[in-house]
Amino acid sequence: MNKEMRLQEAGNALEPLMAHKFSVIDEIEPGVKSPIEALSEDHTVGLYLDVVPRKVREQLAGFKEISLGYLRPHTNENAEGQEAIYLEAEELRNCQFRAEWLQYMEEGWWATVDEVEYPAREVLGALYYVTKTYGQAHIYLNTQVPMPLWIRPVPLSQPDDGEFVQIMIQARSQGKFIPTNIHTEVSMEFARRWVAAVHGYYKKL
Repeated sequence: MNKEMRLQEAGNALEPLMAHKFSVIDEIEPGVKSPIEALSEDHTVGLYLDVVPRKVREQLAGFKEISLGYLRPHTNENAEGQEAIYLEAEELRNCQFRAEWLQYMEEGWWATVDEVEYPAREVLGALYYVTKTYGQAHIYLNTQVPMPLWIRPVPLSQPDDGEFVQIMIQARSQGKFIPTNIHTEVSMEFARRWVAAVHGYYKKL
């Protein structure tokens, strides 16, 4: 089975678990190629094989393996104003970071968020899919900046040649997602078009 088919199969299996539809792409836009990936319609969940997002690779040192019990469950309003269950990484409350660490920016600023949490439905759906498909699941949290929660079937210490689907779930704060660029690769030339919008995402210090 080729990469596109494997990602599409994973997306189809995850759709009823997460209530997201996934599209497989290997271009950021026509003519702008990137390694293959599958993203949910709102870009809050990403599926990957041998290449994970560049922004995750840049912050790799901050990721550590956690258990599900490390995240505190609580209810909060989601983007639609409905009550939903979230899982919070309490140690990341009011964390400070440079905005360019999460986005493709040549110059950023010190920013903060009130809390870092992940929607329980997406997390549990990802864990179920990965465990059912591969027999085990490992959860990785970046304990330094609000990066996506990373769920994969093998530890980071184990070499991965792209056999396995890995899932990343964007962080939220107060029910709204904290935008981290979860494309596998984006050129600065392409990213410059969207930099102005980034200034409204985070709290500036």
